Amino acid sequence: MLYPNSEYTNPKHKIQVILIGCGGTGTHMLQELSALSLNLVEMEHLGFEIHVFDDDIVEQHNIGRQKFYQNDLGAFKSTVLASRINRSYGDSITSYNRRFMESDMKMVDKYHRATIIITCVDNVKTRKNFHSWINEFKPKNLFWFDTGNDKDSGQVILSIRENNKKITPSCVDLFPDMVEDIEQPSCSTRDALKKQSFTINKFIVNFTIQILSNIFIDYQIPHTQLYFNANPFRIKTK
Repeated sequence: MLYPNSEYTNPKHKIQVILIGCGGTGTHMLQELSALSLNLVEMEHLGFEIHVFDDDIVEQHNIGRQKFYQNDLGAFKSTVLASRINRSYGDSITSYNRRFMESDMKMVDKYHRATIIITCVDNVKTRKNFHSWINEFKPKNLFWFDTGNDKDSGQVILSIRENNKKITPSCVDLFPDMVEDIEQPSCSTRDALKKQSFTINKFIVNFTIQILSNIFIDYQIPHTQLYFNANPFRIKTK
């Protein structure tokens, strides 16, 4: 069992959350992050300051599987979601209609604040970039959640840096030989559902939010690696 340090548990410390990706997983993650933040505020914590990065626009096959509607077509995903959720839960989200870049790493250690990065991406290059950037910038306190999935299975891996030291490994440390998926992006709802089951992204989000709830409500980190298969249902934690 691990325990978060006071930079995270102190209710007077507002936590910076950087979410990368507003696709199948990120679109659900953003709403749940904002909802959790609202609940923390009700518990007299300062909650989250959320920054979301995505350069993609809403397309027809996104509607129904992701949290978008017909009138969102052609708009930037990050802007649409941030605007909608801010109206519901309060202005805690800032959106960026572009990819997160190395120069943005300065946000991570700004004022030496405790930061959470959540990567909801479908490519290996981005994960390896983050791994390299974190090793280069060496932020003082950082939780990096990486989420990933295929059709019926997925994983959530939490890498922790505390007081300038790496406490738990990242997804790249654990799987250094992972390779890029060369499949073409889905261009229709049918194609998308053949590659990913309808509920797989929600499983990932729920597991991630549960770990965050453990951290900020129970002040403990029971798991840093979670692997699951939805068909048939199995789960493994470390």
